[in-house]
Amino acid sequence: MKYITSKSEFDSTIAETKTLIVVDFWALWCGPCRKVEAIFNELDEQYKDEVMFIKVNVDDGGDIAAAASVRSIPSFHYIKNGQTIDRIDGAVSKYTLEQKIDQHK
Repeated sequence: MKYITSKSEFDSTIAETKTLIVVDFWALWCGPCRKVEAIFNELDEQYKDEVMFIKVNVDDGGDIAAAASVRSIPSFHYIKNGQTIDRIDGAVSKYTLEQKIDQHK
């Protein structure tokens, strides 16, 4: 899992990565974010060879969140070939996140 705080690092990671990327936009003060944190960590371990997982704290990477049109957190963005291809807003189950991963990888 990669923690990103700068827009330039985010942009270069997105541009250089050829596999599916799942980005978790979150914050320390967000209860639902903490609720799904363990799920996101499990998925990172489960798909570690196939998918890149990135966490962006919206308090540290507000410019990244603004550019991604994040309006509520948690917000999970699925990115492939430099483009956001899907997203899920809100705390959801592991199954829901897995379904999207399997659909897009």
